[in-house]
Amino acid sequence: MYVMKLKGVNNLVILAAMEHHIKYDGSGYPRIKGGWEPNIVQPDHYVADVYDALRSMRPYRWPCPRIKIIRILTDESGTTFNPYIVECFLKLIQQ
Repeated sequence: MYVMKLKGVNNLVILAAMEHHIKYDGSGYPRIKGGWEPNIVQPDHYVADVYDALRSMRPYRWPCPRIKIIRILTDESGTTFNPYIVECFLKLIQQ
């Protein structure tokens, strides 16, 4: 992983980069083995990463409207996303 080669990078940054595609239900990647529990920052980072990806212009699609992103986060709360993190995140972006 590229970030591991950088000098002075905190281990928490490496964990967040490594785990940010693990879903709340344990699916996603990398696969969790042997009772591994994702770091406490992982659910925060995952929600923020998905929000940023959906609201940003990509070569393969236009940014999603904010209301659609909120619906995706809400609909997938409890499976893809930690429900408590989604609730807090939505409060923050609606201020």
